[in-house]
Amino acid sequence: MIEKPKKTDIAWFAGMLDGEGYIGIILQAPHKNRARELPIYRLTIEITSTHLPTIEKIKSIWQVGRVTYRDRSSINAKWHPSWRWDSGSNAAAHILSLSLPYLCTKKAKAEIAIAFQKRKATRTIQYRGGWNKRIPVIEFEGDRKYAEALKGLSNNVKVEIEEILDASQQLSLFDGGLDNGVN
Repeated sequence: MIEKPKKTDIAWFAGMLDGEGYIGIILQAPHKNRARELPIYRLTIEITSTHLPTIEKIKSIWQVGRVTYRDRSSINAKWHPSWRWDSGSNAAAHILSLSLPYLCTKKAKAEIAIAFQKRKATRTIQYRGGWNKRIPVIEFEGDRKYAEALKGLSNNVKVEIEEILDASQQLSLFDGGLDNGVN
């Protein structure tokens, strides 16, 4: 289990996520050489910056996720090389639940993302031993609704999903910390 960061670090991170970050539920293609035969929706959070020490601080605060380098100056000479920190699934939901009190512009997205991951985590337990081979269509469609809700918020469209509204109940699953081996 990873130690909970200091409140000042969580608040700083929340400001970075609000200003430079991304919270999304992405559609991930099936793996050709693995057990999963169908696409799935996956929670992801990201922060991109041209300042590597900022990204390194984020990685050190949470002790999860990955850092990647991107140089797109060949596409546009005005673009600077950048680094991106990202995390997904349960780790991302845990980070969002701790950051929620400090978020402003992305608070509603964080609430939807946490609710989405709680739903998936509950389903993962229910389908243990083969759940990811064939997710029932009704489950896939439910995941799609959460992804659309986040997209709607990005486009200033009001999306109503009643399961998402009770954020305080959604947070309880992720208050205990991160499991080892979670990205």
